Amino acid sequence: LQFVISVVVMLMAAVLLLVFNILIGLLAIWLGRDVSSVWILCQKAMLIFAFTPIELFPKALQTVFMFLPTTHVVYTPASLFVHFSVDKLITSVISLGAAFVVVTFILWVIYKKGVRKQNVNGI
Repeated sequence: LQFVISVVVMLMAAVLLLVFNILIGLLAIWLGRDVSSVWILCQKAMLIFAFTPIELFPKALQTVFMFLPTTHVVYTPASLFVHFSVDKLITSVISLGAAFVVVTFILWVIYKKGVRKQNVNGI
């Protein structure tokens, strides 16, 4: 059961990662230029969280990292898979859900602004 729950949390994290990639694509359309540097920066941040346990950082940074959505895409599901606990499960599901809602709202705002910009240009 723990394995199945961990896999479900990993799938939720994969969906959030997909939403991040969609956000970067929409930013490219809205800004009218390539934002590949932002994509590379996001990938580097995710690699840092994948290979560096948050527990190695000072407590102040740990609290900041727990509010970043990139932490919940890579670190939290992996941590839950290795050391399963109900507290981590609840925290990760709530964090992934909250990050998904916030990023989806940002996507919606950018999409609306992008559509308005494209309609003004007559496309």
